[in-house]
Amino acid sequence: MYYPNEITIDLIMKKNKKMWGLIAVFLVGIGLLYTFQSCSHKEIYIKSKLLKNCQNDRLAIDNLDIGHVWDSILIIKPYDDVDNYHIQLEESDKQAINTYADFDSTCTLVFLFKGKLVAYTTIPRTEVVDFVTIKKTQYARTETFEIIDKKAYDLNS
Repeated sequence: MYYPNEITIDLIMKKNKKMWGLIAVFLVGIGLLYTFQSCSHKEIYIKSKLLKNCQNDRLAIDNLDIGHVWDSILIIKPYDDVDNYHIQLEESDKQAINTYADFDSTCTLVFLFKGKLVAYTTIPRTEVVDFVTIKKTQYARTETFEIIDKKAYDLNS
């Protein structure tokens, strides 16, 4: 005997198929958004390479391999705004760098080639090197920093 309010197995299976289909489409959409957002950023991770270059109280950046050609480095300290510097940035990179600058615990290293961003990384101030103590903001690739108690200082000043 059939009752109008009775839910049949067929009805449950149809609803589940629709629900799983919608979930799959949603997850694929989220994955695509994440992929496109990640592609526009030029963020790199070089903490271990930077640590290797810290030797004998010196940090030489000239042989720092970041996977890109670069000729200078811009150091964004906490609470700095990347708009204060005249570099060519995509909007997504500018937003990401400014977001990192909102944190007191990191400095952001922006690698440039002919004034244009090629890559950037955030460096935890307490784990690797604290760049807050330096005097300038932009350095040529040939610069070397003096490191005292994990704090970077301009070697030539």
